[in-house]
Amino acid sequence: MYDRALRGYEKALGVNNITTYIPALNTFWALASLFERQADFTNAKIMYSKALAGYEKVVAPNHPSCQSLRGTLQALHIVAEKEAIKGINKSVNNSYRETSSLDTEKSPPNHNAISYPESLG
Repeated sequence: MYDRALRGYEKALGVNNITTYIPALNTFWALASLFERQADFTNAKIMYSKALAGYEKVVAPNHPSCQSLRGTLQALHIVAEKEAIKGINKSVNNSYRETSSLDTEKSPPNHNAISYPESLG
């Protein structure tokens, strides 16, 4: 739905003017929020950045909307870093489990080894 609205704005206003039309900027913001809720942090950052760039042109960089978007982008950056770290840890843990399961597998018997009676050994 948001995508369709953005295409409509783009068609009506032109590619260059979409970033100066507040309803289109609100749509970028809403789409970014949807992506964030879906944990699609890459697309969320792109849409929030487009909204922020447009708001800075239209209402000035110190406007509360710009400040809010900047805060959201910073928080999203932190969340994305944590998710990346979780992914790395998960990968490392899976690799560790794979190698440790190899270590715990029963070794094949060594038929060349000398066996001593228990009393000697």
